[in-house]
Amino acid sequence: MSLSDNEYQNALAFLEQALNDSGLSWITTQVEEEIRFGKMTTRRVSARPDAPEDLALPGLSDARRRRVQIPATREYTAREKLEILCRAIEQAIVATADMQIALRSRLNRMDNAWVGVRLVRSDMGDRPDVEISASGDAQQEERVRQLHGLLNTLKEMM
Repeated sequence: MSLSDNEYQNALAFLEQALNDSGLSWITTQVEEEIRFGKMTTRRVSARPDAPEDLALPGLSDARRRRVQIPATREYTAREKLEILCRAIEQAIVATADMQIALRSRLNRMDNAWVGVRLVRSDMGDRPDVEISASGDAQQEERVRQLHGLLNTLKEMM
């Protein structure tokens, strides 16, 4: 089952609003920046004659007229925009949670006395530091697993 263009747009708008309402507008901002200029592609165009006489007498130099490929951009489709947003959500939320779980597991194997780790942000002062506790948050991990499952379901529908 594939979604219609309107359904892709609705899903994109829903996810963007959910991210913005959850304080994750930086994800939507980065996705908007990625799609703003369009998707890189190539186009085939006819080469212009190099010599001015070729412009005046177009039949004399057919060998010079050839098609060349040039870089170009095109607007992303609604489906491609949704795919980009889903990938960004996976990278920002799911992959980050997986990294925290892996770090917690590694530190627990190395030393049972650690309480937590605080990752201090130096790039963006307006976002809070990331804190990884030794015990973890089972509810948050479950919510991330559910989100990952929903994203996979959405990708299967595309």
